[in-house]
Amino acid sequence: MGFSKTISCFFFVFLFFQKQGVSQSLEIMVGNKNVFANAQWFKFLDTTGHLSVFTRGFGNIDYEGNSDLFLGTYINYTTKSGLGATIIGRIGTFDSGGDAGAHFMKFGKNWGVSVFATVGVGLLKELQYSVFSNLEMVE
Repeated sequence: MGFSKTISCFFFVFLFFQKQGVSQSLEIMVGNKNVFANAQWFKFLDTTGHLSVFTRGFGNIDYEGNSDLFLGTYINYTTKSGLGATIIGRIGTFDSGGDAGAHFMKFGKNWGVSVFATVGVGLLKELQYSVFSNLEMVE
């Protein structure tokens, strides 16, 4: 599939997720080497704010038409201090597997911050690690 068809597919899939309420955050970033699209969704699963689920899917395509995809679901238990444990199931273009690790999450009235640090076992590779963070400002 060529670059223009692939990027059109990314755009319409993520637009569909956003319109259906499946995605709370939708980002499309165009760079000089590739285009990156990211959709995220977060929900507390209890009234205390301890148990939550975070899903993210992203795709990356370069201008030669090479692409990759990632889908991950993060199940989190967060203490009152903001520290907690995370278990992740993930499927990607190059590897799939499970991760476990720690996170820090805090939310205010108009903002949220989260940092995840995980170690995982992939189906194709033996041991992997990942660190990423989100900073959200909501008006």
